[in-house]
Amino acid sequence: MSATKRPKRKADDEQNRVLTPPKPFTDDNRRKVRACLNSPGISTTPNNNNQDDTNSINSMSINSMVSNNTNTQLLNKGRRKKMYEQEMTRLNHSFAQWSHEAELQMTNYHQSQSGTNNTNNSKTAPAPKPTPLTPSDFSLLPAVQQYLTAARAIALNYHPPKFQMLTFGSGDCGQLALSEDVLESRRPKMVNSVTARVCSVACGGLHTVLAYERSGKVEVWGCNDHGSLGDCGMVGTGWLPMTMRGLIPSSEEVVGPGVLEDATKYWGDLSSLEREALTDPQKIRALSNEWDEPIRMVSAGDCQTLMLSVTGRLYFCGCYKDKEGKMWRDSAPPDDPRVLHPTEKLRGIVAPEGSQDWPIHLHQMPGKVEGISCGASFNAAIVLLKRNDDDGQASGMQRSCVTWGFGECGELARPVYSPLKTPEGEFHIDKARDQYLLPQPVIWADRALTNTHVVHNIACGAFHLLVVAKDGEGGPLNVYAAGLNNYGQLGLGDLDARKELTKISAFDGSNISEVAAGVHHSLCLDSSGRNLYGMGRGDSGQMGITSERPEVGFNKELPVSIKISDDRPVIQKISCGGNHCIALLDNGDAYSWGYGDLNQLGHGVEQDEYSPRKFDPVFGINRKRAKDGASPLIAKIEIIDGGGQHSAVTICSSIV
Repeated sequence: MSATKRPKRKADDEQNRVLTPPKPFTDDNRRKVRACLNSPGISTTPNNNNQDDTNSINSMSINSMVSNNTNTQLLNKGRRKKMYEQEMTRLNHSFAQWSHEAELQMTNYHQSQSGTNNTNNSKTAPAPKPTPLTPSDFSLLPAVQQYLTAARAIALNYHPPKFQMLTFGSGDCGQLALSEDVLESRRPKMVNSVTARVCSVACGGLHTVLAYERSGKVEVWGCNDHGSLGDCGMVGTGWLPMTMRGLIPSSEEVVGPGVLEDATKYWGDLSSLEREALTDPQKIRALSNEWDEPIRMVSAGDCQTLMLSVTGRLYFCGCYKDKEGKMWRDSAPPDDPRVLHPTEKLRGIVAPEGSQDWPIHLHQMPGKVEGISCGASFNAAIVLLKRNDDDGQASGMQRSCVTWGFGECGELARPVYSPLKTPEGEFHIDKARDQYLLPQPVIWADRALTNTHVVHNIACGAFHLLVVAKDGEGGPLNVYAAGLNNYGQLGLGDLDARKELTKISAFDGSNISEVAAGVHHSLCLDSSGRNLYGMGRGDSGQMGITSERPEVGFNKELPVSIKISDDRPVIQKISCGGNHCIALLDNGDAYSWGYGDLNQLGHGVEQDEYSPRKFDPVFGINRKRAKDGASPLIAKIEIIDGGGQHSAVTICSSIV
């Protein structure tokens, strides 16, 4: 912010003096001030040095300019805009007045240092020497920061932040929720019906699911060919979000009383008339919303949807497909009265075969669920289980990992019966129900961990499983892997599949705390958030370590370091889509890389990215707002998730 000369007037008084900034106001200060003024969204804490000195530049106090006495939400748009302009005019007038006084102060100090006098009257007694000042007294940064803070407060008062969801990528099956006419989006676009803060988002193969933070309500959209949307198969494709209903727990859960919090309603609380009315699952919509348990976390696979309630109960809809494409599903609890499928031709298919077209409570979960993840056709969950000591006696609870679904490449990390199909073409239904579809604890290659491990995090790839765990409460964090390893996605230094959780020795001492997994690649992030690693397939840029297209089949069998940017920012969250990656920084910025031919990277071009590249979720929105003469949005990304062919982010946005 450099000074410029103004033409002198005849009355050359102090208010019209041409000023030259004193030497203490360096080029570095100018650069910092310019950066602050160009970044109105930054909220910083003003420097409080010399706060009590009324003659100091840093003593500026303009926070009183912000008015909080009016409930601006009750005002119409025109009135709110007018009051906002009035408040900003007052703030700008206050800042201009302060700037003039600060300018005079700097000039007087500069003149006193050079030995000049402010008057030509030689008879006047010399003025006393000014109080010694330091270079920090001439720093404009605190004042500029205070101004920006006040301006930001005024903007938030009259333009409160909004919570929105944006989707991008392929939407030919409705997974973008942008209407039936929008089948793809090169840049993030708003899902208009989502206007409240979301606590969890999951992008599946061809569908999307979210849970709202305050209400716990679940909304779903996209492909519904196999029950992924849980609406009883009445809709083939959900082009717009619709509410999931029927999230009601069973009193027949195997964990027994006292382990989970009591739910508001159970199926057993239905009256005989209600039970009779709800024998058809489509009639569940007749029940009040208060019957549904609030959901705090969601996950989605190729065709299945999982929903975790605030009480630690888990719900499921959709199906699992085996390698031949046959559909399987979890069994409904015995007290669930919904027995008849709305579609006549599907009424004769009995679980565990077929698809689950409405949500059911997974009553066979062995404990309270604390985390979930979906693979292509299998699931993993962090569950609180009873811990046994060496004598087999219960000795408290431990965070364990259980798996279920159709994992035929070792991704269940435990032994299962194979093959399920007999030479005569029949299936061992009982084996499928009791071994594959019954949630059971994983097996650790190091058997010593069986009773001492504490699971910290989990991630399901399409056909592999990653688990972060400690050996005891005070042990270091280690990463374990199982499942398909044809591109080295397990990070074990070879291409051999594993059927038990095997420790990734390359991460010893790395303190990995978060993992994510795609079809044939994996990401691992350490607890500092500054060190990101990848392993597995990278011929579409998934490893993020090349400047040009890698050769076909390019892979890394051991973890490699991925650099987001030169300044090594703190990464808050990572996500893997089918063949792409997304990283969310602690400042709300997001980077994506990998396969991008379906626009799932959000950069506006149909191309792969071979190294992390930042994308702006509101770039396209602000370009349109600029054409309409509207103020731009500033946005901070809160949640990221990648799916098979699309991605989604949620943002907190406000008007500049």
